[in-house]
Amino acid sequence: MDMKKSSIVFLTIIITITLFYYCNIAQYITIDGLKYYRYQLEDFIDHHYIISVISYILVYSIISGLPVPGDSVLTIAGGFFYGILPAMLYANIAITLGAVYVYLVFKYIIKIRLSNKKNRYKHKFDRVVNGLRMHNVNTLLALRLIPMLPAFTVNIMGGLSNIDLFTFVWTTSIGIIPISFFYALAGKNLSKISSAGDALSWPILLSLLALATIVLLPIVIRKKKH
Repeated sequence: MDMKKSSIVFLTIIITITLFYYCNIAQYITIDGLKYYRYQLEDFIDHHYIISVISYILVYSIISGLPVPGDSVLTIAGGFFYGILPAMLYANIAITLGAVYVYLVFKYIIKIRLSNKKNRYKHKFDRVVNGLRMHNVNTLLALRLIPMLPAFTVNIMGGLSNIDLFTFVWTTSIGIIPISFFYALAGKNLSKISSAGDALSWPILLSLLALATIVLLPIVIRKKKH
């Protein structure tokens, strides 16, 4: 990608993030905001279901593709308004689209520039990429299962690694299913929660970490054999 195109991409990202915080959009993407506007949203969804789904996926993909808060609340909202399974499907599509965007930006703009022989940070970049070893499918799946790790960070790591787009897409889509389920499930009990964190109790967090550990076991086993 040439300098002009890459500059446009970066400018678009910066403007979007700036508008998000300047307009204080985060105040609307909260559990309290969801409860406050629930009846207006329910009415809109009842009369414009297809448009609401498209809008939901579009907004969610933008939020999930940027380092801004709100993705977990949007999954909870999906569970409340659309039901658990539809919410998981819509959220999965949106998160994957957002993830692919970040992946492509860092793979074809950042990575190419950092890996350039003339770049003074090339040796540091090579060291970081080798340390990540994100080419391993198990590693990427495990990272998706850890709710404490920001999705944006995982997307960047995927873009800087040698993992191909197809593998990145399917590991992202599958890896986010468990946590999407728990957030969508929390949406069915909206009146009982006050924040997105309430959706993930300690037993749920421990089960996700245990699942991530199981996914990583083949790596440990292979290393011991060598």
